[in-house]
Amino acid sequence: MRAVAARAAHEDVDLRRRGDEEVAGVAGVAIVDVDVDGDSRIHRQHRARELLHAPVQVRVARPHRGQHPYPLAGHALPGLGRSHPRDWNLEPSHFVERLELFLIIALGESIVEAGATASRLSPTLLTLTAVLVAMLMTAALWWLYFDTHAGRTFERLRGAADERGRLGRDLSYLYVLLVGGIIVAAVGNELVIAHPSRRLGGAELVALAVGPVLYLLGSVVLKVRVLRVPWERRFIAAVLVAVAVAVGSSLPGLALWAVVLGILGGLATVEAFETRQEAIAPARLSESAVVPEP
Repeated sequence: MRAVAARAAHEDVDLRRRGDEEVAGVAGVAIVDVDVDGDSRIHRQHRARELLHAPVQVRVARPHRGQHPYPLAGHALPGLGRSHPRDWNLEPSHFVERLELFLIIALGESIVEAGATASRLSPTLLTLTAVLVAMLMTAALWWLYFDTHAGRTFERLRGAADERGRLGRDLSYLYVLLVGGIIVAAVGNELVIAHPSRRLGGAELVALAVGPVLYLLGSVVLKVRVLRVPWERRFIAAVLVAVAVAVGSSLPGLALWAVVLGILGGLATVEAFETRQEAIAPARLSESAVVPEP
């Protein structure tokens, strides 16, 4: 393995100039660091097998002078320093697809948990209605991202070669807000299915508010940091959700959750309509620009 790493470092001239390398290795065996001089060092990770169970890719880079190894700023490794976002070679379609898979997995798990909760209850009309509202809530969260943000995120990364590393870093962290919002909203789904006619209080109301609000605020950060498009509507929707849960705390859980669903569904509908209008507008302009022949 030492010989292979050393040979790769000497053969790749661009690698030696930039001082970074992607090494595919088996977790629990070794992590290889290739520095700018072409030397290779194998750091045995004796306890890694207990923590990691799959092949991993490790990106290491030459530390920049005067910079500190904060993970937020550059995937730091002990003794190796950090890399800079401009050094990261991201493939837009691959990167965005992998991030979106986290959302899909979280949304899928929320559906599974809703079904598991309902399976332990009697199939009354109220319970089935609560399950339907929970499914629609999950669909609204899916709609709010994949109908308006998915394609724009990919286009933004593809068209911003100079900023791609920075955008990828921001996306990696803001997706935590989106996934966290989905997870907490799944807790709200379970509460509503289990207690559709009961008034919720305390931590239960917090769960109903925090999930959608966290998700909406994550999309606000996405709009501000990555897409650079108007974000005010989603922020207003987050405020409306918080106010609705606070004011409607006397309502049964199912009714309150339906109100929150109405806010998210209305927001998704308005944005979907605007997206379609934006797609139609260029075609209309081109048609109006055609001068009819005499």
